[in-house]
Amino acid sequence: MEHLHLWEVERFSEILFEYMEPRAVIISMPNAEFNPLIPGLTGFRHNDHKFEWTRAQFQLWADGVCRKYAYSVAFTGVGEAPGEIRDVGFCSQIGVFHRVVDLNAQMNNFEQEPIVYKL
Repeated sequence: MEHLHLWEVERFSEILFEYMEPRAVIISMPNAEFNPLIPGLTGFRHNDHKFEWTRAQFQLWADGVCRKYAYSVAFTGVGEAPGEIRDVGFCSQIGVFHRVVDLNAQMNNFEQEPIVYKL
């Protein structure tokens, strides 16, 4: 997502979570809080990144997606901080989204569809 402009993120979210409706989605994002630990890094991690979020920003976006499009999310990441530094989180943060299935709605849709047999 960090390769998109911020103004494109809402549309990206809509297309992915509302139109495509996958059962599971995994999204990773550089953790901006980790960046000061990377030697020689100034700015973003890649020259094509348009933004990099803190854990709080990433979680705020993910929680909004879950409320709007009926998903749940679990957070994890890769790349632990060196030594005793623990308050910055993972180097890259990951959101694992799962679509919340409404069994009642599925059954209602099933019951409304006519069963047509042709001989």
